[in-house]
Amino acid sequence: MDKKSFDILKNIKIIVAHYLPIPGFEDLYVWGQPQYKIICYYRYKVIYPLFKLKKVKYIIHFDTDIALLKDPVNFMIDYMNKNTCDMAGQCDEKSLKCSNNLYCPNICGGCFILRNNETTLKLCTESSYIDLISKYHSDQGYFNDILRKKHSLPENLFVHTPKESLLNENTFIYHFNWLVGDIKKSIMKDKKYWLLDS
Repeated sequence: MDKKSFDILKNIKIIVAHYLPIPGFEDLYVWGQPQYKIICYYRYKVIYPLFKLKKVKYIIHFDTDIALLKDPVNFMIDYMNKNTCDMAGQCDEKSLKCSNNLYCPNICGGCFILRNNETTLKLCTESSYIDLISKYHSDQGYFNDILRKKHSLPENLFVHTPKESLLNENTFIYHFNWLVGDIKKSIMKDKKYWLLDS
């Protein structure tokens, strides 16, 4: 993330922030732009060395356009412990129900839990970055093509913007997905979920 975001977020008690600088990346970038692809890959630059430790069983990732309404961590870990999938996450399809929750064709790159195994470790290598940049608009398309065992988490517990009607008292996250740039920022500010001051 950028230095300004890091300096603000590190002072919030429930957040553990780490600064991994990407020189020249201080603005919002739109999905599919070359800069966006580079930012997406940086999550795997963080995941790869953690997975290489072997003792890390899962990685949970949330994009910064997600409001945590309740703590989803135990739910996500329990889900992975009970299932054999490589990844479980938010279904990014627009329809209210995932078209195939045991092999979701469109797990969201912004909200997922990833199992540490040979398949997912390969996904996080430097060579995956070359594939990502050359063939895909974002890392989401990349891992949806490569990973076969992907489950979608319940849509009413992991909600994104087109599924806003599913929000309820048990919802864990509300993802301001399907929105870009300044539109996303203004809606997040309006709903009081924008943590940065500008």
